[in-house]
Amino acid sequence: MKRRYPLFWKICPAFLLIVLLPLIVFSRYSGYSMRRFYIEQMSINLEARANLLKEQMTNYLLAGDNQNIDLFCKRAGKPSGTRITVMLLSGKVLGDSENVPGGSSSGKGSSFVIQILFQASFQLIAFFINFS
Repeated sequence: MKRRYPLFWKICPAFLLIVLLPLIVFSRYSGYSMRRFYIEQMSINLEARANLLKEQMTNYLLAGDNQNIDLFCKRAGKPSGTRITVMLLSGKVLGDSENVPGGSSSGKGSSFVIQILFQASFQLIAFFINFS
């Protein structure tokens, strides 16, 4: 004799599939969209901070004033909550708002957003914001 299932168990799997599949797709897409929006906003914020420092830092770099570059990084970085690192393309650190220049700061284990501005063909300014 064939066993008869109640109507509930005949409809339930299809109903769950119809409800849960769009819910999962929507949550995945909204998570992706929110992450992309957050990264774009942080990039805009970081670029605005970099533009505020650009002219002053360019003057120090063109003058070759390494002592004032480090001092400027420390003075500008602490109050704004931004880590500012200025380095040459060779990798030599000229100024850092958190560490002593000359030391290697790899940032392993931390997530950084990096905005790079080329001031001249031989110089590089990297601005870091630490999210951890």
